[in-house]
Amino acid sequence: MTKPAFPTKNVYLAQSRTNNSRQWKGKHRKPGIIVKFPQNLPPSFNSSSYKNVTKYLCYLCDSNSMCGGLGDRQRALTSVYIWSRIIQRKFKLIMTSPCNLSDFYVPNKVDWLPEANELEPPSVNNTISTYGYNPMVKDPWSMSRQGDFEKYFPNKVIYVRTNSDLIYHVTDNKFYADIARQWSGLRDLRSRFFWSWHELMKPSTNLTSRLQSILGSEFIKRKGLDLSLDDITPLFSVGNKSLICAHVRVGKNPSNPKDEPFIAITDEDIPKLFDFMKKKDTNSSAYFFIATDYIGVRRQAQNFFGTQYIDYGGLISLIDRQRGDKNSCQGFESALLDQAILSLCDVLVISRSGFSIKAAHMRNSTAPVYVIDNKEVSVFEE
Repeated sequence: MTKPAFPTKNVYLAQSRTNNSRQWKGKHRKPGIIVKFPQNLPPSFNSSSYKNVTKYLCYLCDSNSMCGGLGDRQRALTSVYIWSRIIQRKFKLIMTSPCNLSDFYVPNKVDWLPEANELEPPSVNNTISTYGYNPMVKDPWSMSRQGDFEKYFPNKVIYVRTNSDLIYHVTDNKFYADIARQWSGLRDLRSRFFWSWHELMKPSTNLTSRLQSILGSEFIKRKGLDLSLDDITPLFSVGNKSLICAHVRVGKNPSNPKDEPFIAITDEDIPKLFDFMKKKDTNSSAYFFIATDYIGVRRQAQNFFGTQYIDYGGLISLIDRQRGDKNSCQGFESALLDQAILSLCDVLVISRSGFSIKAAHMRNSTAPVYVIDNKEVSVFEE
């Protein structure tokens, strides 16, 4: 098996990674349960109860500031949605960088797409941002943890620019303590993400068509997604066969020269990962998929898994750092496709990366999730 040329190790980062791995070693998550919107999460969105609500809270990701990677954005926007429910504001979402999220995901239960002229434009006076000084209040993030949100942020429209999880800005706020206790399920990371993401999002016809064109209609139907109207001949007809997947996050490498120089997964992890995945193919008939930020890993997977390996040719790109590139929208689509495929897999191995952790949180599955770390594959625990 040909090994790709992985980036040179940073000794300090590699040691830090090893120490973190030791903290997780021996921990095991109990087999997952299908999340069924438990009673201690907010009730499903009901637009009729919001018909008299006249104020807005809007998550904003555009070309005027950094937004973070896909996992960062998902963590942030779902927490802003929960925030909006607690403080009783209409939730809106604008993500246009590097291109419109609404090309790939559309509103499900919550109409988060602003209508023309529905919102006043963002300005320094109506935007809370983690990316710099805000003139609205001296310390907006501290203020949001203390007392009535409307006291500090009275504007009709408040925009939020962040890549952070803001859930504790409201659950730790004594003013909203009764609601926080009633909705105690918000403390569970997986439950609150699964609940909020599926309240907000469903795949667009465009995204579903792309998934069908890669995996086949029978597999998409088996996973409970709506089929597109087109009769598509797929690249791979997965059907009822198992789909075994992994996310390999390498960090700065020839495919992603603008990435941070951290070490996530090394060349020593790859043989262990591939052997683990192969052993999960008990009938020798499964398909294999690897989402990765390094083309060398794809080549290695192709050599190892042969014709059972799914490679649809997605563009490797950092959606924030490379958003000015001419192919940035293609890279955004590939990131969303990769994550969507991971969320549908029968067996999933993640990296310690928000991208694949969020894919795991999107799944409606009883199957355990695994993690590759320090040359070991183990059951993942939050």
